Amino acid sequence: MLAKPSEINLTPPAPNHNKKSERGITMLEAKIKEYREMKRLAEEAQAAAESLADEIKAAMNEAGESKMVVGEYKLSYTEAKRETLDKKRLQEDLGDLSDYTKTTHYKVFKVA
Repeated sequence: MLAKPSEINLTPPAPNHNKKSERGITMLEAKIKEYREMKRLAEEAQAAAESLADEIKAAMNEAGESKMVVGEYKLSYTEAKRETLDKKRLQEDLGDLSDYTKTTHYKVFKVA
């Protein structure tokens, strides 16, 4: 049976991201390349920021101060404490902990 003219889909198909572009690189490949470059730049910026933080902390230690005001900036470099449960030891002492286990599901995005 033939479709009625009103039932014919005249909408062009969605773009195929695997179809080669004129330059020979797919649009998706270009986005991945840009993504990786942005990640590289972010890692460099993070390393530079950590280096500056280390210099600031060294200056505070040299001055013997854990809190300082420098211009408009308030700095603090204090010791913090974090307590966690030793799951391995707890399991050795009490046995099965599956009744106390909470599982969280999430997605992981990776580009290799």
